[in-house]
Amino acid sequence: MKLIALIVALFASLCQAQEPIHVYLMAGQSNMVGGGSANALPPEWRTQTDVWFTSWINEETPTVWGPLTVRDVPNNTRDLFGPEITFGRIIKDMHPDWEIAIIKVAYNGTQVTQWLGIYTGTQNRHMWSRLTMFVDQRLNDLELMGYEPIIEAMVWDQGEADSTHFARANSYQTNLSQFITNVRARW
Repeated sequence: MKLIALIVALFASLCQAQEPIHVYLMAGQSNMVGGGSANALPPEWRTQTDVWFTSWINEETPTVWGPLTVRDVPNNTRDLFGPEITFGRIIKDMHPDWEIAIIKVAYNGTQVTQWLGIYTGTQNRHMWSRLTMFVDQRLNDLELMGYEPIIEAMVWDQGEADSTHFARANSYQTNLSQFITNVRARW
């Protein structure tokens, strides 16, 4: 009887064992969206099959999980990329044995208050709800694929939207600190 209980316990623990995947969140404004031309990249960096990637950029349709690759922008004459391309390559080279995943949410021209969930403007850019919904969905996807997501860090890349208005510029440090606190509390 003890042997059966031991076998059942061992089998249950094996069924629950998931492979860790190291997740990096990337978010921000225009600089995070990225406007670099893929033609400037070494060909081997344009698609990196050893790094998982998903994104929701501006009003584009969110992507599903796939290899880290440059963005094919509809109605644009060139493929674009942001900081995720070099970041992903550097992180993977630092940790060649890790499974790496990047979740990116970015929107041109947003203010940091939009990322705090306190934005009162009329534009449909409530970025905190977009960020939390998308990240939670993609983390759940990883779990359903048999991974145990481990959030390693978040990368924030700022545009200039908060610098063009005196009050926003003066409150930027406070607002960004609150955003960091919110992210840490959430994930």
